[in-house]
Amino acid sequence: MLLKTDRVAKVVVPQPVNIATGLDLEKKLMDAVMTGASDKGYLLWRSRRALVVPRSATHKPGFADAKTYCDAQGWPVITRSTGGELTPQDPGFINLSMVVKLNKNQLSIKGSYELICDVMSRWLKKYGIQSEYGSVKGAFCDGDYNLVVDGKKIAGTAQRWQRIRDAQVVSHGGDTALLIHAVILCDGPLQEMWQICNQFYEHCELPPFIKGDCHLTLAQLMGEQGEYFVQKVMNDLADVMSKYIDQLNFTESKDLEVKRA
Repeated sequence: MLLKTDRVAKVVVPQPVNIATGLDLEKKLMDAVMTGASDKGYLLWRSRRALVVPRSATHKPGFADAKTYCDAQGWPVITRSTGGELTPQDPGFINLSMVVKLNKNQLSIKGSYELICDVMSRWLKKYGIQSEYGSVKGAFCDGDYNLVVDGKKIAGTAQRWQRIRDAQVVSHGGDTALLIHAVILCDGPLQEMWQICNQFYEHCELPPFIKGDCHLTLAQLMGEQGEYFVQKVMNDLADVMSKYIDQLNFTESKDLEVKRA
């Protein structure tokens, strides 16, 4: 589904797609901001089973062997443009990709991560779930801006900044496009995922470190599961995200204030 109003792109893909298709949709959203077709937008999507790694992983010893092994187990390995570490994808996960146009020094790294953590926190509050962001030792792709519930990771985040070179696009405000991405553990067989992730590291001649009890899903928190549940909460997130991105306005102001949840 594509909805575009007032230079805001709002895209929701409810059915799982090939991971390469999802990343291509993400790139198209980024390109729309880079070329001036949109000032901001978001993409909600789900992926078929895959392991997504940063380009740096391809230089690890044993990467080719790890890729061959995981591919054979039904977990195709694909590289991504954002940083971070190995991230599993599953139809039970929800991907949120947000792109905004702004000036390079208008927002800090911390502030940019807070944007996506804030909207996810607002969404979880609809279900009476309190969250925060921080590091969780033993979690996949750990960082300072995991979304955390009860000390466990429920979502991971990454970002990418790209300078806008088109002078005409810059003349309308903003010289940089910012992509922020989150993968949300909504439902799915977590233990199987951590097993294949650790096997990937072992084949790359790296120590396995992911611990299953450092994570939880929204399904576990709410006592529901399955396709209907995933689509329902995804629609709820789309409603929250639509209102949230409409209030963001970087191109008409040097400063931005977003009321935190």
